[in-house]
Amino acid sequence: MGKEWKSEGNDKHWSNQAIKKEGETCSTLFSTIIIGILFTLIPNCAIVLDYMTAKEYIFGNYYIKYETDPHSFDCRNTSFGQIECLEYDPIYGGLTLSLTFISGFFWSFGIFLQLGTYLRKVQPKVFQRKRMLFLFFLPLALISMISFPLQLFVVSLISCFNDQDQWILLTTKIGIAEGMFNAHFQYMLQLFIFFTRADRHPSLFQYLAAFGSLLFLVWSRIESLLLDRGGHHMSPGQKVWWICKYGPCFLINCAFKVGSISLIITLLRYNSVWIYGASIVIWLLLQILFNSQCLPRKYYYLFIGAGLHAVSVAHIPQEVKLIDAKLDSRKNILWATKLTSRQLRYNLLFQNTLWFTFNFIIIATLTILSYLKPAEQISIFWPFIPKTFSFGENKVYRVLHIITPVLLLAGLFSQILLWTMELKGRDKDKIRNSIGMNKKGPTDGLKQLSLESDDYDPSEGPHIVIDGWQHDPVECPGCDNICSWHHYRPDDVLETGVQGRLSQVIYPLMIIWQNVVDQNTA
Repeated sequence: MGKEWKSEGNDKHWSNQAIKKEGETCSTLFSTIIIGILFTLIPNCAIVLDYMTAKEYIFGNYYIKYETDPHSFDCRNTSFGQIECLEYDPIYGGLTLSLTFISGFFWSFGIFLQLGTYLRKVQPKVFQRKRMLFLFFLPLALISMISFPLQLFVVSLISCFNDQDQWILLTTKIGIAEGMFNAHFQYMLQLFIFFTRADRHPSLFQYLAAFGSLLFLVWSRIESLLLDRGGHHMSPGQKVWWICKYGPCFLINCAFKVGSISLIITLLRYNSVWIYGASIVIWLLLQILFNSQCLPRKYYYLFIGAGLHAVSVAHIPQEVKLIDAKLDSRKNILWATKLTSRQLRYNLLFQNTLWFTFNFIIIATLTILSYLKPAEQISIFWPFIPKTFSFGENKVYRVLHIITPVLLLAGLFSQILLWTMELKGRDKDKIRNSIGMNKKGPTDGLKQLSLESDDYDPSEGPHIVIDGWQHDPVECPGCDNICSWHHYRPDDVLETGVQGRLSQVIYPLMIIWQNVVDQNTA
């Protein structure tokens, strides 16, 4: 990346691009600036809407009321005969503001993890020093986390005139991190506020913050999709084509999944912890069973990326790892393989079908119960908080007959789009033959969302280099064609020093985290 800042012998440097060539209407730098502003700076700076929304929640704002709130004391009539009241929501404002920094935690963790890996290779003696951990890594990680919004702006601004490969890759990855963590949670929070305060009209900035978060998380998902397809080399026209082709699918899919979570939390209050807590426990149990070799590894690919699939469309890594952790971390065993194209597609379809079914059953059940028994008393947080509420007292109840059908239809439509795009011709032929249909459909040949890759042949060797681990051909069943998984053991560098011991503890957790999200957000 440092070489990109030198102008000598670098035709792509902005100082050389500023020179207008013969026959050009405008210089290359001018086009780069316009493209950078439209495709990078404006989307990444939409975080400003979150700050404006937080300001309204904390310092108060006048809201047009659907019905008079008995707790409001500062109300007035508008020129249109409506009632608007001044209301403060400091808790919502604090949460909105806090979420703008959440991306910084994961971004800084990933950056310094890669830096540590680099130092371990190039200067292992420097890496092993104890003061490096306490006086270098931890303080700088904290600064990086707090300053993430500023980093996002600066990196995006520089990309408006520096469109060279490494800087554009950095800009793309920081935008993906912002969309993955802030945009998802911000959209979820704003919808939750809309549902819980369904007695009032949200302000313009609150609408923009919610819809802007949805658009940005869709854009970040498309950026993640293009990152593995050379997206930083694509022209604006090519990027627009990808947005038009996959944007609607991602938009509907994200709106359904995140909207479903917000609605379920609104209807159940703290009781939703039991639903999502149980889901997390079940997933962790499956992880333990797979890592401990109690469940066959050949089915593990179906459960990768479950965390991101729950709120969006995940692009899972082709290289998959499992670690069999021992009491003595030096005896840990790592298993690694590469997924085939079909496994990548089946993961996408299985996870999306699973979460659609999950959300559909819960929302449909709660909606039916709310209309059959609107006065039924429910504990706010069973069994810890005895205070109760009824479905009829929930402010979203009055519009539930609109929200539920819209959400479920959006989920169904997103499933149809995914299945038509993901199933290849031979897969569709199998389904048609099984149900007695042999005609080809009009959607055959559509390019799928999952990345096409060459099928993996384990007999050719592992082809996977893992920092801190050594391939063990003696104990490797993949090398003997018994299965497609290869066997690794810790190397000498990983076992030494405080950082090495810490890595032995963190690495199994990192494997689980990487298998929760996708390859461009891990």
